[in-house]
Amino acid sequence: MRTTVDLAGQWVWSVDVDGPTPVPDEAAPLVGASFAAQGPGALHADLQTAGVIPDPLVDRNEELVAWVSRCDWRLGRSFSAAREAERIELVFDGIDTVASVSVNGHSVGSTRNMHRSYRFDITSIATEENAIDVRFTSPYTEAEHWERVLGARPS
Repeated sequence: MRTTVDLAGQWVWSVDVDGPTPVPDEAAPLVGASFAAQGPGALHADLQTAGVIPDPLVDRNEELVAWVSRCDWRLGRSFSAAREAERIELVFDGIDTVASVSVNGHSVGSTRNMHRSYRFDITSIATEENAIDVRFTSPYTEAEHWERVLGARPS
């Protein structure tokens, strides 16, 4: 028998502070803080709901919130799983874009394309209570890395 646990709903965002973060002074309290996320969802929408950023689609706010895309971010939540299950898979129907996924501190895979789904077998590491940690790499960091590797490309 197949059982599905829907992980839509409450998640938690935080700035991934393993390195320097390009957070402006007025958003500095965000570093080390966490706030509610709605999954599936979007980082900018969650930041706006939390009152961290203004609506990026109004006036020149897109420029004010440009720092958001220069940060690495973490998204996490916990979930329960039945240990008697023959196979336990973690499925993402789209994850934007470059990210690493771990469950209970074990790396289970990575993503590189928003326009596909990802399926990770977590049978051997799942317990009754589990923690998912998704670490998103800034798209600028990733693009700049590949520019150094491949050289500049025309836009």
